[in-house]
Amino acid sequence: MPRREALGFIDAPPEASTASMQRDIMAGRPSELESQNGAVVRLGREVGVATPVNALIHSALLPQERKAREAN
Repeated sequence: MPRREALGFIDAPPEASTASMQRDIMAGRPSELESQNGAVVRLGREVGVATPVNALIHSALLPQERKAREAN
């Protein structure tokens, strides 16, 4: 796929599309929260870089993630 075509595909997802993490969290299944947002927060702390958006997302979704992991 040529670069321009690939970027166009990324910029124009179908309106009803969702990320797999969103689908998992909404369905009460374990997600990639720790390996994605959690990793950004942890690595940021290690090198002294603030990651406020990822920290907010991680802390907001962590209770649901823990509940899903306890159930599975």
